[in-house]
Amino acid sequence: MKSFLKENIVHILLLLLFSLILILFARVTIREFYKESNFKNIDSFRERIRTCSALGWQVDGTSETKRNIFIQKIPDDDFRKYNEVQKMCGFDLAPFMGRGAVVYTYRILNFPAKNPDNAFLNIIIYKGKMIGGDCCVEEYDDLYLPVRLPELDAYIT
Repeated sequence: MKSFLKENIVHILLLLLFSLILILFARVTIREFYKESNFKNIDSFRERIRTCSALGWQVDGTSETKRNIFIQKIPDDDFRKYNEVQKMCGFDLAPFMGRGAVVYTYRILNFPAKNPDNAFLNIIIYKGKMIGGDCCVEEYDDLYLPVRLPELDAYIT
């Protein structure tokens, strides 16, 4: 048995390394598939509410408002700061610069604050796909908050 191990130790280590790489690749692929599948085909009210839930939020569906926006062509400091928050959540608005999108806004029911009645969720939709979003609290006009609840918890603590 010892001679078998001595002769094949390199093969065994390579097999273990390959297995580890395969497991890590599978985890990343599954995570990306899950992330992407949650935020595509958002063409209906029901899908938008499901998306809010996937982000960790309970929202008041009756509070939904819709507005058309234009994502600026040339980034300024405000855009860069806002997009950094988007990137924290796995989104990036840069590929959509110069294009129109739709923002849906909802009142958040489970915002972790003293006065959750003033908390709102914005999701940005481009051709049925969520490309970004944010949370806002009326008291903090200039503060960009992450759209995903887990990232928000890490961001404010």
